[in-house]
Amino acid sequence: FHYIKQWDHLKQLSAPYRMVAHELGLPQDLRTMTFPQSDAVMNRLISFNIRVTWTEAELDAFLTKMEGVVRKVMEGVTA
Repeated sequence: FHYIKQWDHLKQLSAPYRMVAHELGLPQDLRTMTFPQSDAVMNRLISFNIRVTWTEAELDAFLTKMEGVVRKVMEGVTA
């Protein structure tokens, strides 16, 4: 996923190329903007990397481990 809190290069307009914001300016200062609703959602997500170079066997092993962890954490939890 891409989320603005991780986009310091865009918030500071320090990309290695000229952006539209360089020409037109920004309607708001991205460095001081807050996104409480988005933050609330993002704080509840689990994030992990899946490499495009993994073989199918490596991906299966990773998924098996993840499934085991999720099942362990969810033991005793009723939905």
